[in-house]
Amino acid sequence: MDRGRNHCAARGARRRAPPRLRSAQSRYSLSDAAAQIISACDSAGVSVAQLHGDASRLSLLDLPERLRCIYVMTAGADGSLVTAAPGELQLEASVNAVSGAQGWRKAVDWVSRGRRTVDWLLVDGCQPGSGQAACDWRTVRVPRGASRRGWLLAGGLTPDNVAQALAQASPQGVDVASGVAGPDGVAKDPIKVEAFIHAVRMHAALAV
Repeated sequence: MDRGRNHCAARGARRRAPPRLRSAQSRYSLSDAAAQIISACDSAGVSVAQLHGDASRLSLLDLPERLRCIYVMTAGADGSLVTAAPGELQLEASVNAVSGAQGWRKAVDWVSRGRRTVDWLLVDGCQPGSGQAACDWRTVRVPRGASRRGWLLAGGLTPDNVAQALAQASPQGVDVASGVAGPDGVAKDPIKVEAFIHAVRMHAALAV
């Protein structure tokens, strides 16, 4: 799956949310990151948001269920995940919200507030887009029950190694960008793209 074509991510945008979002009737105003993600996805006509960075991941609570979410986690060289799982960042952020005399009310609000589920986890390396393998595919361990549809593997995948990665890590899908890029490292090479898809399909056929 090509990040550029299939989903959007809010990265570093600092503009204020559009008026229609700022005026939304809610006890909790939309976070800046959530407003930017919603606006970007609506403008582009896409229904999947890929969440990179803590700000984007924290915005999960404020994203509508109509947006499917890919939650990016980073794996170390040993396969251990160094990013908080869905819900952990939100839980940490709630600590300050339940202080004070009326803290019990805020705690009740927290329990009923917003979404904490994602559609997919995406496991990438410490340097996304570098073309380097995320980790030892044999050792990566993804938390169970953290997503609705499973998880995706990214990082250093090419037409030559994607079948091996699928066999060793057993993800539900893969994410590729630089591994099918042309000489400039950005534009996609149609031959590489076709070879990548063929390798994935061949693995799937043999795995049945």
